Amino acid sequence: MKLFKPDKLSVGDLVRHILYPDKEWAALVLEIEGEPDPLTRKSRVLVCMLPGVKNKYFFKYRFRKDKRFKNDRIGWIGINWLRKYSS
Repeated sequence: MKLFKPDKLSVGDLVRHILYPDKEWAALVLEIEGEPDPLTRKSRVLVCMLPGVKNKYFFKYRFRKDKRFKNDRIGWIGINWLRKYSS
């Protein structure tokens, strides 16, 4: 059994969610949280959903929405759910 490790992400990377097809979920990395979440011990990433994808309002009704932004396309997600688009 092969275990997959999260990609090394940096600000500005295009990412996809491992549970959604590429045309349904694509985002741009805005910020990477330095300290891991105390509950899950995983780091979080602030992303902005790209226009044109099916789930562009993924964070509209989710608890990980960032209150600093008035935009429903921006929110936090665990780094372990994301993979970089390969070039």
